[in-house]
Amino acid sequence: MTSVTLSLNVYVSMKLDFEKHHYQLVAVSIFWQVITYMLPNKVILREPWPVPATFVDQWISVSSLWIWVYISFYIYFGGAYLFSSSLFDRRLLFYSYMGSATFSMFYFFAFPTSILRDPYLIDSTGSSEMTLNFIRSLDTSVNCLPSMHICLSTIATLTLFRVSKKIGVLAILWLYLIAYSTMATKQHYFYDVITGAALGIFTWLAVFFYLRRQDAQGSLRSIQ
Repeated sequence: MTSVTLSLNVYVSMKLDFEKHHYQLVAVSIFWQVITYMLPNKVILREPWPVPATFVDQWISVSSLWIWVYISFYIYFGGAYLFSSSLFDRRLLFYSYMGSATFSMFYFFAFPTSILRDPYLIDSTGSSEMTLNFIRSLDTSVNCLPSMHICLSTIATLTLFRVSKKIGVLAILWLYLIAYSTMATKQHYFYDVITGAALGIFTWLAVFFYLRRQDAQGSLRSIQ
């Protein structure tokens, strides 16, 4: 718990203008996500552990058409900032994104994982197939558990549900579609999705309660 609190202190002490710089926050979040994911994706320090396929993975057939939903994650990931009108929600979103991405980087270095893609190779005969194969050329089959697609999408969904219940319902639907797309494109297996969602929920709750405590302490100091 001490290490978690120390990490949160480091992030929260960063001097950022959450009221004005929406697009800068999006850019920093995406940049850090790319760095923390691609670095252990290319620098593998030990033999990856193969994630076993479940009956869910066997039931969901591969389809390159789902790649468009898969890459819509980047719109969802960044767009959540634009709907987060309050200062608290923007801070919650940013620190949850940054914290989970940083944790995952060290986890991927220490415990690399991989999935079997060979049975799901697709010929580049159309735009969907070409896009999927291009994504696969950049993103190797390692570091799949937990799924950062699902982790960050879960964080965005929880934050959007705080902003508006109506938006939250649509966000849950989008999250479900993204989760399905990760398995339909065979970028991830079911275990990756579950652990990604769990990491997103844990990080979001940790940052939420930490920020609320920090704000409460700040209010007490201002009164005194």
